[in-house]
Amino acid sequence: MQYIVRIELHDHQDGDYDVLHAAMAARGFTRTIVADNGLTYDLPTATYRTISLGTLGEIGATANTAAATTKREHIVLVTPADSWMSYGLKLSKPGPIDVSALALAKLYDTKFPK
Repeated sequence: MQYIVRIELHDHQDGDYDVLHAAMAARGFTRTIVADNGLTYDLPTATYRTISLGTLGEIGATANTAAATTKREHIVLVTPADSWMSYGLKLSKPGPIDVSALALAKLYDTKFPK
């Protein structure tokens, strides 16, 4: 299942979101999303995506642990996102392919470009 996570840090300082981004990436979250057209888009600031067999609660707990590494009060919102739409997202610049996400996506029949 695909999940979208939004995290807000309270009273954040310069660099706190960099710490958060690194902590989320280390736990398998990306800052991009793949559309039905196969194109990859950047998510809004402090919004993350993961494809996981975990439960909503497990995804939330993992994101909360990552947010806690900033040592800031924070809010975590997690929602399933197997279907989504957006306006105004920017195309992502090419980067390394997340092989684990591709493997899990195949379990759920997610379409990726060839």
